Amino acid sequence: MIKSGAMDSFGLSRRTLVQEMPAAVKGADQEARAAAAGQNDMFGVAEAVAPEPTQAPAQLAEWTPRERLANEKTALGLYLTGHPFDAVRYDARYLVDGKLVDIASEPAPQTASGARNYAQPRREVTVAGLIVEVKKRGNRVSVKLDDDSGRLELSLFSEAFQEFRDLLVEDEIVVVTGTLRYDDFIGAWQVNAKTVRKIDRVIESKASCMVLNLAANGHGENLLHQLHDVLLPYREGNCDVAVQYVGDEAAARLNLGPDWTVRPSRELRDKLTELLGHDSVRLLYAHGREMR
Repeated sequence: MIKSGAMDSFGLSRRTLVQEMPAAVKGADQEARAAAAGQNDMFGVAEAVAPEPTQAPAQLAEWTPRERLANEKTALGLYLTGHPFDAVRYDARYLVDGKLVDIASEPAPQTASGARNYAQPRREVTVAGLIVEVKKRGNRVSVKLDDDSGRLELSLFSEAFQEFRDLLVEDEIVVVTGTLRYDDFIGAWQVNAKTVRKIDRVIESKASCMVLNLAANGHGENLLHQLHDVLLPYREGNCDVAVQYVGDEAAARLNLGPDWTVRPSRELRDKLTELLGHDSVRLLYAHGREMR
């Protein structure tokens, strides 16, 4: 129930509720046993007294959006408060050739006379999405991608599947490059996949600059020390780091320079988001078109 969000009205983060659950269950069990025995003290003669108020649990930071959605899927079998692709939607605009709904809704190829064009031209495309289904069909494997705008089917021969099988699992977000073609049997577009990569790896290799938004929050020098400690293990990458500060009376942008280029892994981005807050980390891309 906690994972599904049914207890959000308690006013505590889901992480806090899960942390406190063992103690709450233990206390409730002890109270139920005492009530069932009709006993308030060791002799069973003392008058019942109201339990002492317990100290409110310390509020823990909420799960990351990815953790929250994964726990919702575990509890309910579906994502309730969002879609896993939301976490990479901004970055995907610079990595792919279009939304899945736009590619999947392209008209079927036809000749000048209006007849179906079986000798259709094909083109290379790059798409991204969450894997929602993997099925074997004869000597091919069919994979369905979902980016919350639409779905598109991938087709892989056995050799390609063996090469990328570790990535082709449900709930993994991948970037796929292959040949787009219209399949007359299923009456839909599909991609004959050539390469499959985790989207986090593609983001990590393509991002040219990471911009960190710092707001005036009273933490001052202590926050800078924490930021130093978070960035330090990820240095020696190829991604520049810039700090964008916005205060009540001033605003500035500081580039940290070549000594602080980092590897912008998902782990680093999650740690920075936890430290600086939601929507505080943005990646910039030097090359590649932006997909609207």
